[in-house]
Amino acid sequence: MRTMGQCIGFLLLGAALAAPLASGGCAARVATVYDAPHHDWHTWDDAERQAYRRYWDEKHEPFRPYGNLTQEEENAYWNWRHGETHAADPH
Repeated sequence: MRTMGQCIGFLLLGAALAAPLASGGCAARVATVYDAPHHDWHTWDDAERQAYRRYWDEKHEPFRPYGNLTQEEENAYWNWRHGETHAADPH
């Protein structure tokens, strides 16, 4: 019985460790965000997250999560984003 209990314990432990890998984990999550001023969609991936950080660095203001912005603040970000990357990036 002890051996059976150990086997079940290892199986449960293995399942618990494998679950985050099967779901893709946080790093694999990519969202799509609508840019109202420019009537287009942006993929919120690592490149967009880096650009968003750079935006706050250039503004010399404390970082604010995108989900906490007002519509006016979102528009200001997308205007900055299009102005900065218009020639190099189709976003």
